[in-house]
Amino acid sequence: MIETYGDARQFMGRMNPSLDTYAAQAWERAYLGQAPTLACVAAGYGVAVAEVWLCLEIENINTFTAARVKLDVEQQRCLARMILAEYGYLKTSEVLLFVHRFKCGRYRQFYGVVDAQVILASLLDFMGERRQERAALFDQQQKERLEQARRPDPNAISRVEYERRKQERERNLSNSNLNSTSKKQDYENNNTY
Repeated sequence: MIETYGDARQFMGRMNPSLDTYAAQAWERAYLGQAPTLACVAAGYGVAVAEVWLCLEIENINTFTAARVKLDVEQQRCLARMILAEYGYLKTSEVLLFVHRFKCGRYRQFYGVVDAQVILASLLDFMGERRQERAALFDQQQKERLEQARRPDPNAISRVEYERRKQERERNLSNSNLNSTSKKQDYENNNTY
């Protein structure tokens, strides 16, 4: 992972909260792309880095909302630890997609207070959506693979054609051997002492 994203600071710079709109525009890639999972970030850079990255995403929601009471730093850390524990298999790109959709009002909303439980309940809603969208994408990929497999290969030949060509090669080889044998005999007959 360090080869792809660099050190922890470079990772934070490359996978920053401003990418949430990009994740929404390329939502298929958010699901199918090569972004690391939260668990991979924790394993590659340490749990603290994964939690800080999640805190940046939570702060993105925190500052975006018009709620009067925001999550404080300790609440954000607690929420980040919970997300990491429950959803470590999520790709960072999927988290970005969730944040974008949450900010767009697609899930539950706050009533004057940024509430961690509302974010977690919304994440649960996102997981249902994710399951359906990923299944549709995988079905589409499977269908395309099957269609590709059914298309005839322009270089492919039937078994009958293969056998015909094989016999033709054998005849040509046999004729070639006969010609070289008769040429050899002609040579020997003409060059006798």
